[in-house]
Amino acid sequence: MVILLIFSLAGKTKLSWNVAPTARGQGVAKKMLRAILPLLSGLIKAEIKKDNIASIKVAEATGMTLKTEQNGILFYELTKQ
Repeated sequence: MVILLIFSLAGKTKLSWNVAPTARGQGVAKKMLRAILPLLSGLIKAEIKKDNIASIKVAEATGMTLKTEQNGILFYELTKQ
């Protein structure tokens, strides 16, 4: 099971994803984000715990860039037209 939450307000979108342990390591989160990102526009953000290497790889593989770190949380962004 994969869960993708999309919160959007005033041209800013926040993504959150969770992959069930049995589905991890199969690339499903990357596939899911690559499918949904073309449908989004504006500023897209994700907050990832700095020890969550898998989600960091997903964010970077889908074009998101690290903007800052604060209290162990990495803030990723992507701007789409």
